[in-house]
Amino acid sequence: MKRLLPLLLLLFVLSIKSYSQTSEQKWNLNFYAGKNDYIGSYSQSIRFFNSFHPISGIQYSRYYNPKFDWVINTNSGVWAFSPGDNDNFITRGFREINVSARYRYKRLDVSKFSPFVSVGIGARFFKTSISGLQNTAYDATLPITIGFDLRLGKKTALRYESIFGFTNKNVNDGYESTDNTIFGKDVYFQNNLGFVFYIDFKSKKTKEPKTKKVKAQKVIILDRDKDGIPDADDKCPDVMGIELFDGCPENDSDGDGVTNDKDNCPNIAGDARFSGCLDSDNDGISDFFDKCPNLKGSLTSSGCPDSDGDGVSEDKDKCPTIAGLLINEGCPDSDNDGVPDHKDNCVLEAGTVELNGCPDRDKDGVGDKNDRCPDVFGVKELDGCPAVTVVPTRLKALVVASKKGIQFETGSAVLKPISYNILNQISDELKENIKLQFIIQGHTDNKGNESKNLELSKNRAKAVANYLISRGINAKRISSEGFGGSKPIAENKTEKGRALNRRVDLIIK
Repeated sequence: MKRLLPLLLLLFVLSIKSYSQTSEQKWNLNFYAGKNDYIGSYSQSIRFFNSFHPISGIQYSRYYNPKFDWVINTNSGVWAFSPGDNDNFITRGFREINVSARYRYKRLDVSKFSPFVSVGIGARFFKTSISGLQNTAYDATLPITIGFDLRLGKKTALRYESIFGFTNKNVNDGYESTDNTIFGKDVYFQNNLGFVFYIDFKSKKTKEPKTKKVKAQKVIILDRDKDGIPDADDKCPDVMGIELFDGCPENDSDGDGVTNDKDNCPNIAGDARFSGCLDSDNDGISDFFDKCPNLKGSLTSSGCPDSDGDGVSEDKDKCPTIAGLLINEGCPDSDNDGVPDHKDNCVLEAGTVELNGCPDRDKDGVGDKNDRCPDVFGVKELDGCPAVTVVPTRLKALVVASKKGIQFETGSAVLKPISYNILNQISDELKENIKLQFIIQGHTDNKGNESKNLELSKNRAKAVANYLISRGINAKRISSEGFGGSKPIAENKTEKGRALNRRVDLIIK
């Protein structure tokens, strides 16, 4: 290594002139020295600079394009492992040659700092000495390199490389491991520092062809109307005008410098920024478009004031101090029920439009606010409570028969035609007893996926409800829900029990 230091210093002195490697400087030579490390049978980790095993080498590369170079690399040195004062093994005079493709993140002719990465293949020839035994062999190698070039002048750069290399054997250290995976092979690690010289092979200069001198031709500028403005820039090339109006004749009734054909306010002297109109309230909106020309406003509210900044002018805003929506006349909808607060009788409770924003849990048309029986379907005459009604015996019998009479296609919510007869009879009874309501509950057995069973039970209950509605029963009188297999009426261990659990219950309210 001591012999290499004077060489490196000499190369540094010679590096005053340098080029980056480009399409014109395609070749470069890199003279370097560094440290060789080892991972293998004796050392299971990279020791970095704990022990110093010097190497030196020459690298020769050829420009391919602005991002890639081809590289040929040769080096030699010492490969060893030294845990203490004595080497466990030492490989002297090994020789290596490899070929790589190098990718540059930045070109040196663009940036002084050019990081790169390369991958290649090669061969390593060595002679190992361990415990007095000599071993001569060779390995195939796979070097992976990261590094950078630092431009120093016009034709030289400083290069640092860190190389991690795999080998195809594990006997470089004289000991053959039984681990034949890629991690069982001997691996080497190198840190190199050197100088790069760029070589410029220039071809002979070719004489440039003589160009004939062409006499300058006189340029004729056309100005048909003789107003001193070229026709190319004259918007009225056949009529004499003035430069202020781009060659057109003066036509500015209010004298504001905007011609009448472009002036939105031709009889009032205004500002060219506002197409010849004024901005009386200085809100940046022309009086021509300003619906409140004497009151400062915003563009979103057509020039009118908007204290709450919701884009609805105050003359149209029903809630001028609270930001709202244009669709709600400038008011918010606090409970998101589609009824704006200024029309909502229950501002903080989501309700219906029909009840002015108030809720109706039992959907009997009487808002919960005024419903004495808010959870039971009733009538308006009794303040939302139901009238006392006797359930006909025939309807009770039909409800019992429906447990077996309502059937579905296997694994679906499609009613079998056999179900229509009993559902038709039930719908006829409901038409005659208009005060009665139904809750339809779907159930399944416990076989299969629990979430899918729950979804199936809901869909089956809904299918029955939809059928009754299609027969003319008011939808407000029917509700549906599903429980999956959570409410069995028989054991699920037998087929008979599971069949009883797959049912639809009709509950009369």
